[in-house]
Amino acid sequence: MTVPSSLLIVLEVRRPCFTAPSFTTMAALVTGMLSGNGPRTVTGMWQAAGLAGKAHWSRAHRFFSRAVWDLDQVGLALARAVVARFVHRGAAVTLAVDDTLFHRYGRRSTARSTSTTALPKDATASGAATAS
Repeated sequence: MTVPSSLLIVLEVRRPCFTAPSFTTMAALVTGMLSGNGPRTVTGMWQAAGLAGKAHWSRAHRFFSRAVWDLDQVGLALARAVVARFVHRGAAVTLAVDDTLFHRYGRRSTARSTSTTALPKDATASGAATAS
């Protein structure tokens, strides 16, 4: 697996968040996610990274189920790097997050098909506007 040097520069800010083997696996999965045109599954990212048949696919799944790393620590490391590079010191930062590209499937998936805009049953009776 070859991680493009331009991508490796971005991934390097996250290296302290992982062990050496976990960082290698994470770099492969990110490369596969960005370069693949198939499904955005763990196995799909592994295949798009060119590792199918070269390294066992369970390594990618173990990265998410057993590897020791903290998602908050990874996110903060990336956020700090982006702010340091693109935001002037003392400037305000507005952040918008959209995870609609990462579809969730299965009974146990959290945040699947949830809505936070439901009206109470008697919303029209209480004078609330109806959705059209």
